[in-house]
Amino acid sequence: MDELRDEAEQRMESLNTLANQVLKSYVTWHKPAAKAGNHYVPKTLLTDIFETMTEEQIAQVAENWVKKYSKDVMVMINKGHNLESFLDGFRVWLDLSGFQYTQHQDGGFEYYVIRFDMGKKFNFFMGKYLQFLVVEGLQVEDSHFEISDYTVMFRFKRE
Repeated sequence: MDELRDEAEQRMESLNTLANQVLKSYVTWHKPAAKAGNHYVPKTLLTDIFETMTEEQIAQVAENWVKKYSKDVMVMINKGHNLESFLDGFRVWLDLSGFQYTQHQDGGFEYYVIRFDMGKKFNFFMGKYLQFLVVEGLQVEDSHFEISDYTVMFRFKRE
């Protein structure tokens, strides 16, 4: 409890607020993610693995994962297989993983800019994963993806 009190004080939040956040993250992410087969892996390990692969290999891994596993995992974690349930779970994952991102809506489109800070090839993987998932897995037609050394950006038409 002392550790939670110290964390709450550092965040300038009440202990009750922090405890509620911890419980919410457990219920909305950690418990269902574990049931779906997700495990914690150090970012440095993932970065090193992707750095040994070609872009073609990375794209193949992303596409295969989306085709074979994404629907089952999404349903187990988010209770649905649609754009809204994906985005809800994706934002929770980004927040809990500490990845910086912005999200806004403009002109009927929803925009995301995400900074992973895990190297160019991890960005490439995440960009391809998101592209395969949104376009092929969730069949969102009006979307656009950009992958740079530092960010992954995507937008899609809101219906």
